[in-house]
Amino acid sequence: DIKVTATSWGEKANLVTDSIWENEDRPQVLIITATKVSIFTRNFQLNSTSGTKVHINLDIPEVHAFRESIIGGHPNKIEMIQVQQPESIEETMKKTSKTIKELQELYNGVEENQPNATYTCVEMITKVLDQECGWKYSSCNICKSKLDNCQYCNKCNLTPQFPLNRYQLVVTLYDRETTINVGIFDKDVEKIVGKPITAMMKIYE
Repeated sequence: DIKVTATSWGEKANLVTDSIWENEDRPQVLIITATKVSIFTRNFQLNSTSGTKVHINLDIPEVHAFRESIIGGHPNKIEMIQVQQPESIEETMKKTSKTIKELQELYNGVEENQPNATYTCVEMITKVLDQECGWKYSSCNICKSKLDNCQYCNKCNLTPQFPLNRYQLVVTLYDRETTINVGIFDKDVEKIVGKPITAMMKIYE
């Protein structure tokens, strides 16, 4: 047997009415039209579109013949899969929230550390260490790695012909109890500054 998951989104979910759960002793035939076919985890699945329509036990000869052919057999029972709503960003952040001290204790092994775990720390930036640590670096245009003082990429083992400037910032975070220095790079700095580094280089020059 080949099984395909069909998902109805938004108002299209209301097309499957409660009548399908009635008369469960007889086979129920659904005809779902105008769906989008996709592959998820190597399995085909159907997703509703704006033109999707659902017909339950449509009164046509083909449906009658199909229902009669499987009566007395062992057709698969139609089951409704309860889909749990994903957590919101706020809920996830609340579960993973850590103070700076807690993060330091995790790093120092005081608390049990979970490999590849992700934590959230929302604190105030009190200082940007641009004078001490700089605010940009030259990178390889192939692998994006930082170039050494001779503009050489140790990862690609070459001197890039067109090195790229990228943001790097070291900032101090403070949570009324302790401080910590954090490195922020590239696109994350661009979100904070509000300008791409090409625009910032013109201002700098």
